[in-house]
Amino acid sequence: MDISALMRDLRKIGPQVRVSVNIKRGQGAELIIPVLRRTIKYDATGRKVSDTITNLVTKTG
Repeated sequence: MDISALMRDLRKIGPQVRVSVNIKRGQGAELIIPVLRRTIKYDATGRKVSDTITNLVTKTG
């Protein structure tokens, strides 16, 4: 898998944010950013196939 797209997205994230990366040989990768509840999935060629963001912060008041 060409991980250039994955690395490009990792560089955009602040250094204080912990992320999790799951790479499956021949299948693709998943970048999980728990602070934002954001999951980015890549196919086996390194192309981004989905980018899902769930906002965990709700405004009240």
